[in-house]
Amino acid sequence: MMLLLSILLNKFKSSHTDKIVQVVFDHMFSHDNYTVFMITMRIGKQGIPLWFRCFKGKSDESAFQEDLLKQGIKYVSDLFGNDFNLVFLADRWFNSTSLLEYIANLGHTFCVRAKKNIKIKLFDKEENKYVWKTLGDLSSYKNRAVYYKDAIITDKEFKVNIAISMNKGVAKP
Repeated sequence: MMLLLSILLNKFKSSHTDKIVQVVFDHMFSHDNYTVFMITMRIGKQGIPLWFRCFKGKSDESAFQEDLLKQGIKYVSDLFGNDFNLVFLADRWFNSTSLLEYIANLGHTFCVRAKKNIKIKLFDKEENKYVWKTLGDLSSYKNRAVYYKDAIITDKEFKVNIAISMNKGVAKP
């Protein structure tokens, strides 16, 4: 399979000058029958499978082990080499700092959706010090994004940039 993907990716031309490739990883469930962890390359509204693993049942914990997730991420990173700038997109299931650090250490970028109860540490200009807040406490607007540079998450004090954006007509989190 890697040979076929390598051949296809050698012919792949990015239409963007920044050579960004969006890579999505997520779990998919079929009732209680099986779970699939899949990593896909996003082209427009289409997803092209790059790597996946299947598990029996919905509660098979091996489908959620970080070693497995890292194995897939490394595989995809090796597939693209240094020719493209990979941006890993994930849902709120994947907000582990060790997973995010792993992606960053491979030289890639990540964008992970987060729940509003996630605590972050930001510099508060009024108090002139860093304070802990939840994402739900931060300002957000319906028609534009708000950016927080060098926010700190978790006790490990992992530094991230945060963008809070709401779609028009969506209630505030």
